[in-house]
Amino acid sequence: MMCDFSQPRHFYESQHNLESLAAFALGAQHPSIQAILSQGNAIPTSLEQQDKLEVAAKYYWERAQGNSKLMHSVSQHTKALLGSRNIMFEDISLHIAHPELPLIKYYDALLAAKGKMDKDKVWRRHLVYCRPLCLALYEHSRSPHAELCYNTSSVTISNTEDKQCFCFTYKASSRCFHAGEWRYFLLPMPWASSQSTNRCD
Repeated sequence: MMCDFSQPRHFYESQHNLESLAAFALGAQHPSIQAILSQGNAIPTSLEQQDKLEVAAKYYWERAQGNSKLMHSVSQHTKALLGSRNIMFEDISLHIAHPELPLIKYYDALLAAKGKMDKDKVWRRHLVYCRPLCLALYEHSRSPHAELCYNTSSVTISNTEDKQCFCFTYKASSRCFHAGEWRYFLLPMPWASSQSTNRCD
């Protein structure tokens, strides 16, 4: 049963489950796209199974052309996938307002990749960015007023009201420290370590 991403735990679970992560990366948070994905026997985790999404992807991509903020996020994602820079994103509000955005990003990258990069490599890189995005969306549900940013190697949550900053990163050992009035928490990525990611008091 495919989750509909209507609950925060779905974003957390998708960090650990490839099928759920693939569904999110293809825009399953949007009801219309979820309906397309639900028609098959399994979530499309390979490019061969994704052809039926092309019509929907093109439709939402064309609709997005008139939104400059949306297309800036899309073009940055394409640059990240096709280049070597690990770009930091601050587009959580866009993902909340436009649940089809992961599919738009993926489609745009595929268009730009023609003749430049193997489609399978684009898909794998897209998934690499979608995993921390899922963590960022989960953390947004816990701290809706915090500032969030993410890339492939970190997710940072800054809460000016509480003067607390949480940073998830690879190969981190859970610890917290103070700097002035701020408390900083360094935590491992939930899917990259078996260590507890509970926030320290």
